[in-house]
Amino acid sequence: MRFNVKEIIDASLPLPKKVTQKSREHTIKESHRFRGSVRIACGKFYTDDEFEARRKKILSTPLP
Repeated sequence: MRFNVKEIIDASLPLPKKVTQKSREHTIKESHRFRGSVRIACGKFYTDDEFEARRKKILSTPLP
């Protein structure tokens, strides 16, 4: 089966789901299913709300 590059590029991808505390807990519980980063398997990642709070704090810090 051959794929047309334009069909792949123009495909509408679903929007990613919001990362919440519940998804973090699920990741820790099912860590044996996740391959790759140990940080992610241990739940050491920001939720969307934590990321936005950190982002706002950093962006509000004045530069020297």
